[in-house]
Amino acid sequence: MTMKQSIFMALSLNMALFSCDTKKPETAASTVPPPPPPVVVVEVKVDTLCFEYIFNKMDINTVQLVMKGDNVTGEMHWHPYEKDGAHGTLKGVKKGDVITADYAYMMEGSNQMEEVVFKLESNKLSKLEGELVEKGEKMVLKDPTKAKSSEVYKKVDCSRMLKDTQ
Repeated sequence: MTMKQSIFMALSLNMALFSCDTKKPETAASTVPPPPPPVVVVEVKVDTLCFEYIFNKMDINTVQLVMKGDNVTGEMHWHPYEKDGAHGTLKGVKKGDVITADYAYMMEGSNQMEEVVFKLESNKLSKLEGELVEKGEKMVLKDPTKAKSSEVYKKVDCSRMLKDTQ
C-alpha cells in the first residue's frame, strides 16, 4: 500500500466514524418535562381593629376595620341615644396612616353612600371631616387637604364593642 492509499484509507475511516450517529437513544424518562417550580404562597396579614367614640354621654359611634394588606373593609355604626341611627359597611384602601373608604349605610329607611377618611394612629382613629359635595352617587370631601379631625375614636376590644352595639 502506498502512502497515498494509506492516507486516503485513514481519512475514509475517520469520515465513516464521524458520520455515524453517536447519540444515545432517548429513554422515556428523558422525554418527560421537568416539574414546574414550586408555588410560593405569600400570606397577607389580616388585622381586625375596633374603635368607639362616645359623645353626649349616651351617643356612640363604632368602627370595625378589617385590614388585609392595603385593602380595608369593615362596619361603621352611629347609635344616638333613643333615636334612629345609621348602620353600614366600609370598603376602601389604606395609604400610610390614612384610610379612605366608601361608607354604604342606611339611615331613616334610605340608602346612602359617603366617602369617609380616617387617620389611624396607635390606639386611636381620627375621622376627618370637611365640606361634602355630590360626586356620582356618593358624597365626597370637596377638598381633603382642608379636612379636620372631628371625632377621635379610641381603640377597644372588638368583643366588647360588638356587645355594646347590639
